[in-house]
Amino acid sequence: MTHPHQVHPAKVDSQRNAWAVRAYELRLTGAPLRAVAKQLTDEGFKCSHETVRVLVKEESDRRLLPLVDEFIKQSLDRLDAGTFAAMKSLAAAQLVLDKAIEQGSSGSVLKAVETIAKAVEGLVRVENQRGMFLGANKMAAEWSGKMTVEGEVVHQVETEADRELRDLVAQVKANGAQAVTDDLLGRVNETPA
Repeated sequence: MTHPHQVHPAKVDSQRNAWAVRAYELRLTGAPLRAVAKQLTDEGFKCSHETVRVLVKEESDRRLLPLVDEFIKQSLDRLDAGTFAAMKSLAAAQLVLDKAIEQGSSGSVLKAVETIAKAVEGLVRVENQRGMFLGANKMAAEWSGKMTVEGEVVHQVETEADRELRDLVAQVKANGAQAVTDDLLGRVNETPA
């Protein structure tokens, strides 16, 4: 049982929220913190400019954080759709590549290799965005000495596999995938049956 002079906590929260809304509205008009504190005091809520700062932050968080969370959720859903589309494209291109290598069709191999390179680039971009939204890029950089962080951008120290992939993509772009096609067809022809 509460003491007769004590105020119920829910009522206090409700009153505080009301004052936070009022402080927020006054700040939106451009009023300085001290002027808002004086206005609230005149209206019956004795407070300092520091209390006003806290109230405005509370109301701002109450209004904005749910919107930020929703934006992140929607963005992650879009990234999931992008990942699915890129994986589908990658799987289809791999089937075309396998069939073209079997048949020795250099034109089809070329097109499949280009499609695979684009799909891989797309997947890397999507995963970097996902990592940024989830904060994983920064955490990975901290856990591994193989990454550096500049603000929100994480740069991975290049590994041998990274260099090979980058070189393959550059080779496909530079030579229209012909060199890659010749290499793949050459390896298939050299393989004993």
